[in-house]
Amino acid sequence: MNKKRLLEIQTRKAEILEELPNATIERCAELNAEADELNKEEACLRAKTSLEDKLGAVVPPADSGAEERAKTFMQSRRGQFQTRSLLLSGGKIAQPTEVGGINGLYETQVSSLIDLIKVSDCTGMGAYRVAYQKDGIAAAGAKTEGTAPAEADVTKMFDYVDLTPTMYSTLAYVSKDIRRQSPLDYESKVVSAVRDALRKKASAIAVTNILGSALNQSVDVTAIDKDTLETIVLGYGGDEGIEGAAYLFLNKKDLLAFGAVKGKNEYLPVYTIVPDTLNPNTGTIKVNNGLSCRYCLNKNIKALTGTTASASAATKTMFYGNPQTAEMALFGDTTIEDNDGYKFAEGLITILGETSADIGVTTWHGFSVVNLPKSGS
Repeated sequence: MNKKRLLEIQTRKAEILEELPNATIERCAELNAEADELNKEEACLRAKTSLEDKLGAVVPPADSGAEERAKTFMQSRRGQFQTRSLLLSGGKIAQPTEVGGINGLYETQVSSLIDLIKVSDCTGMGAYRVAYQKDGIAAAGAKTEGTAPAEADVTKMFDYVDLTPTMYSTLAYVSKDIRRQSPLDYESKVVSAVRDALRKKASAIAVTNILGSALNQSVDVTAIDKDTLETIVLGYGGDEGIEGAAYLFLNKKDLLAFGAVKGKNEYLPVYTIVPDTLNPNTGTIKVNNGLSCRYCLNKNIKALTGTTASASAATKTMFYGNPQTAEMALFGDTTIEDNDGYKFAEGLITILGETSADIGVTTWHGFSVVNLPKSGS
């Protein structure tokens, strides 16, 4: 009789599960109480059955028809039974691991160069022409009666630079499963990485175009020593002044080389390097005699340190100048868009970043480029 009753209990529990989705709060309470009683009775009957088996007691055969019907019912409701049993147990079988945010990259990803240069909105323009003055008029001469003063050819005083749009883009893919399966906002991190990729490209273009400009001055340096910073800083600008608001843009290898220069006693460093607290990409290089200058790191700049002089031409390395003498023309807004249709079959979200820009030096002698002279010169 115990086994027969066990089948009846299982059948009744299945009926409770079937009734549960449409039950009222009051009915749920009744069903919950009944389920508790059924569980207690089931536990007792199973204990008795186990004991009878041990003692060799003869148990009357169960109604095979009822057993088969119960088995069929339970199999047809198996998915519901498993789901509802989780609800009845008061929680999930395995709690998900708690997660915080996504730890971003600790290292600085983009040079501050592109944040320091001048930016012009050129939306809707096919090109951007910037005029600059490259010379003045010679000092006035003494006026002699009956003679005309010397004429100045002002047409040679001015020139211009053309900045033309070039489209730059980057593409990334994100699995749709990330949206469904993770509470973390991976997609926004990818969007940020796409934005950084566009900024990295702009930084590389800025270095190439600044070093390639014909408007710059230059200074020759063969190695970083105790006099290098003075040579670069005091040599910048015209004969009438030492221009301010300038930065030394350099590779990190050269910054380390400045820090490694020692004085006469070989113990005290000649240069003190002080990175900015809020932006480790920039800082100040100080000389013990009081001279100092701002610096900005950029990995796209060739390091003077460790570079072998070329036999054919001077090698351009770091450069010093006021970053506002370089200009970035933006020919429209930078856009970052996502699309879940392009790679729909693969289950991927496409993230596309685009910008149209050009960068160039737009002021005469805006920068002083540090050249490693060619070998033999």
